[in-house]
Amino acid sequence: MVGEIRYAHSGSAADRSDWQPLSEHLAQVAQLAAARGAPLGLATAASIAGRFHDLGKYDPAFDRVLRGERGPIVDHSTAGGRVLCDQANPRMKPVAEVLAYAILGHHAGLPDKSGPDNACLDRRIERDAAPLDPAWQAHLPVEIEAAGQEIQKLLRMSAKAGFDLSVAVRMIFSCLVDADFRDTEAFYDRLENRSRNRDWPSLQSLLPEFRKRFQAYMASLNSDADINRLRADILSHVRAKAPLPPGLFTLSVPTGGGKTLASLGFALDHAARHGQRGSSMRFPIPRSSTRPPQSFGTFWALKTSWNTTAPSRRKTAARKGRPRPAWRWRTGRRPSWSPRMSSCSKACLPPVPRAAASCTISRAR
Repeated sequence: MVGEIRYAHSGSAADRSDWQPLSEHLAQVAQLAAARGAPLGLATAASIAGRFHDLGKYDPAFDRVLRGERGPIVDHSTAGGRVLCDQANPRMKPVAEVLAYAILGHHAGLPDKSGPDNACLDRRIERDAAPLDPAWQAHLPVEIEAAGQEIQKLLRMSAKAGFDLSVAVRMIFSCLVDADFRDTEAFYDRLENRSRNRDWPSLQSLLPEFRKRFQAYMASLNSDADINRLRADILSHVRAKAPLPPGLFTLSVPTGGGKTLASLGFALDHAARHGQRGSSMRFPIPRSSTRPPQSFGTFWALKTSWNTTAPSRRKTAARKGRPRPAWRWRTGRRPSWSPRMSSCSKACLPPVPRAAASCTISRAR
C-alpha cells in the first residue's frame, strides 16, 4: 500500500513497534559512511552510497522477506545503483556508475562492469526494475556533482588515473559496507539488549607500545649469524627512510632479506613520524598459499592487524558453509595481486636475484 512504512530490518513485535524503518536505516548508514569517507576526501560519495544502498527494500515484495515468508528472491541491492544511473545526466553517468559498483556489491562483493555473467553491473542495471514505493523519492536530490568533484580530486592526470579510480571505488565500497554492518549490528544489539564497545583506540595512542614490542622482538633475534646481520642492515636502512613524506612506497629486498619485519618497522616509524591514522602493507604471497607469512606472528604479538586480498574462487569457503579464515579479506570477486597497492606504507617484492645484496625503498610513481 502506498504510504505505509517500509522497513529495513524486522524485530519481534507483532505490531512492528521494534522494527527498523527503512528511512532511518538509510539515513544512519549515509551518516556513518560519510564519517568514514571524510578522511579520504570521499564524504559525499560515501554518503550517497549509504543513502541509496538499500533502496530496493522499497519494493513492496520485500515486506514478505521480512515476514519470513517463502517466495521469489527480492533483489534489494540493485535498485539504488539503477536509480543513480537513471538520474544522472550523461556527463555524470561515470560518477553514478562508481557509486553503483559499491551499492550493487555491498553484499556479494564488487561486480564486474560487463561480461556474460548476469551478476555484472551492466546486466543488473539493464534488468527490468521492480516497482518501488514512491516514498523512495524522499531521498532525492542526489549531490552527484559534488561526489564527482571529490573523486576527480583523487585522480592523477596520467595513465594511472584508472588505478586511482579503482582505489576510490574500493574506498567508497569499504565505507558503505562498514557503515551498513555497524548500523545493522547496533539495531539488533538494542533489540537483544547487547552491549559492544566499538570505540577502539587510535593508532597513534597504540604506537608507543607497538614500537616498544617491535624493538624488543628484534633485539631477541640472534645477531651473530651473517644473514641476520644483513637483515639488521636492511632494517636500519629502511627505517631511516621513515621521514619521507607520506605516499605510496615500494621495497625491493633479496629473497630472505627480512622484508616482512623491515616493512613493519618502516610502517610503525612512518606512522609515528607523520601522525597517520592507519597503515597498510601488501606482500606478494604465492597463489597456492593459504596462510599469511610466518613473520606475521609478530603482527599478532603486537595486537595489530593487516589487510590483504587473497585469491579466492567465486564459490568461497564461506558460501559453501565453511568458515572463512579471519585474515582473508575480499573486496571483490577479482582480488588484485598488483605489487603496487593503495596504502600509506606498503612493501612489495619484485623478482630479485638471490645473490643481490642491496635494498631499495622508494616512492611509487
